[in-house]
Amino acid sequence: MILLHLLFATMLPIVDIEANSIIGSSVLINHQLVLTAAHVASTRVLARCGDRDIEANPIAYDADLDVSVLSLVTPCRLAVSRLASSNALKGSEVRGTGCPRRHCDWLVIGHVVAYDYTPSASGVQRLTLISDAPIWLGNSGGLLFDDRGEITGIASQIVRFDGPDGMFRLFAVYVPIESILVFMRQIRGAM
Repeated sequence: MILLHLLFATMLPIVDIEANSIIGSSVLINHQLVLTAAHVASTRVLARCGDRDIEANPIAYDADLDVSVLSLVTPCRLAVSRLASSNALKGSEVRGTGCPRRHCDWLVIGHVVAYDYTPSASGVQRLTLISDAPIWLGNSGGLLFDDRGEITGIASQIVRFDGPDGMFRLFAVYVPIESILVFMRQIRGAM
């Protein structure tokens, strides 16, 4: 089972992003567009597509939602990911992937722990998906997907929960697919 997950991870449409000193991940949603976290890429970046670096420019981003869509100057011919049509159910198994420390073969398995409203950097409350599938430095903008391989969220941040016993746990906060779909409809309407 682990071998299958590792093999599947190497076939995912993950694109490594570097902007100044920021590294992150993104998801190829067609051969010209990538979806990522706004805190990773709200300006021009270099995207690693396979063994090529391609310039990518933002066409839309929402800092409060923490979502950005970039247009690649040259098409990337990796497989393209599908967006799920609805949020994953609480308790359902999900998989997270991205490019921590520029290694795009990373895969974790976890569960949807909760949906909650968390404050954005500007204090705006936003719906978030919280999972025990951990994320690390460089995973921001990476994808969370379901058992059908469809995107159910993108990695946004890590949160720490302190337990009553003095122990703490780290959870990953993802932008859920329903919020992403609303954002995508808004930018399509504006284009």
